Amino acid sequence: MTGKPRELSEYKIVTTDYQGDNVEYYVDWGDETNSDWIGPYSSGENITMNHTWNARGTYSIRVKARDIYSYESDWTTLEVSMPKIYIHNPIIELIMKMLERFPFFEKILN
Repeated sequence: MTGKPRELSEYKIVTTDYQGDNVEYYVDWGDETNSDWIGPYSSGENITMNHTWNARGTYSIRVKARDIYSYESDWTTLEVSMPKIYIHNPIIELIMKMLERFPFFEKILN
């Protein structure tokens, strides 16, 4: 997943608790910032969180859930990249989006 430095990025988070208990989320943004525990939210409820990275680079977003009895999930990780080069050519942008969507093409090209 890619984004642009200094622009707001939106992320959707959802989990389902086996007993249907409400859940809270903790997000480690990978840039030395975190959300602290937020919630509670209903089990299965989609939530949206926003974040802005100030620098270019690759970041690992880690998310953990816990229910109202403090049982925590394992970490889930999403890697995001704030590219070093911004491409203004629409054809190259289309190719880059295709590579993001179908990563096996990148392996073939390498």
